Amino acid sequence: MTASQKILVFPYWSDNAFIDITYMAAASRGIGIVKTYHLEDLEEKVAKANAGDVLHIHWTTRVCQEADSEEDAVARLARFKDILHLAKERGLSIVWTVHNAMAHESRFLDLETSLYRFLAETADKIHIMNPDTRELVQDTFDIPQDKVVVVAHPSYRGWYDNSVSRAAARAALGVPHHAKAVLFFGNIKPYKGVLELVAAVRQLQEIDPSVHLLLAGRVSETDAAALADAVGAGVKHVKRLGYISATDTPLWFRAADLTVVPYRRSLNSGSLQLAASFDLPALVPDQDGLRAVYGDEPWVQFYEDGGNPRELAFSIASALAEAPRRRRSAYEYSRQYPPFAMSNDFADMVAQL
Repeated sequence: MTASQKILVFPYWSDNAFIDITYMAAASRGIGIVKTYHLEDLEEKVAKANAGDVLHIHWTTRVCQEADSEEDAVARLARFKDILHLAKERGLSIVWTVHNAMAHESRFLDLETSLYRFLAETADKIHIMNPDTRELVQDTFDIPQDKVVVVAHPSYRGWYDNSVSRAAARAALGVPHHAKAVLFFGNIKPYKGVLELVAAVRQLQEIDPSVHLLLAGRVSETDAAALADAVGAGVKHVKRLGYISATDTPLWFRAADLTVVPYRRSLNSGSLQLAASFDLPALVPDQDGLRAVYGDEPWVQFYEDGGNPRELAFSIASALAEAPRRRRSAYEYSRQYPPFAMSNDFADMVAQL
């Protein structure tokens, strides 16, 4: 690409570290990064774009899932398709990053499936991070092999300040210095298995009172009420519900002994990459998508997700016992593919368009 060309990003989440990492190398090469947030915004920017520019599609939630009704969702999908057709007519290349096998909590599953199939057909390049993505999504949509570009999810090593000590982090958050701290970090939603994790920690605390649950992330009013009911029954915990700043993010990982990522379905996990960047071992459900990336990593332990809190509690206890010996491998993993390496690889891929 030349310095006069641009990458139009949809949607550009301004508080998302992955987004910032992806484009920093392109920006350093003089390529303009055009931020779009809504369909109306995207349509306006595409209409002003030039041949040779790139339209990069990330998460699809804003197309159908934010609609007021199914009728509105149909109209929004049609509008999105028109925008991408306009992009093609104007000579833009289209790149789609497949973050999820399907949008989480999809309200209009048939429309979302149609959207994914349209993107797979229309995109010039399809960026995947999990090497098994094609196989993992094939029941819903097909990704043509000749469009695939693999650029792995980066670690966040060096992106966040990692200088805070464990003792200082615990003091800042109010975590007892002797606690065995189990962390859930990220948006707190039912599909992420948070309530099951709370139930498991409650049972584990009956055996080992030193175990504490750390909860940090945004939550809706409805989900906050369910979470309050779950932890209100005597669960020892420290929580901060809302946006966690880049300054405060290291506190949670440095204060923890183990992170648990109990997602019911996962294709790519930024939470695991974040944990490794703070030398923190992880416990995850035994799913094909996670096995494809982390199956050989000593710092990641797997558990059978049978929906039984007692079984999960046992897995957490075992992982906590192993955690100190697994920190080194997390550190080593996070150094393999740091942020700027990924950003350069993505910029190279765009340049080849």
